[in-house]
Amino acid sequence: MNNIQVNGCGVIVIGNERIVYINGKEIPFHPNMKGNNITTIDGKAYIDGFEYKNGKWKRTLKALFHKWF
Repeated sequence: MNNIQVNGCGVIVIGNERIVYINGKEIPFHPNMKGNNITTIDGKAYIDGFEYKNGKWKRTLKALFHKWF
């Protein structure tokens, strides 16, 4: 079963594919992400406590804040 999740700011997660599309660019999931919590603010993506920054997924305090609050 394909789980497709769309966020209003251009983030699309296709569950079985483990791919994120951010503003039309295909970006692979970090191995520790499941796609349960997705937030986008000002064009930045936060997924499961990770922030996509400088071409890499990084665990940041800001991303953890968006995951829990």
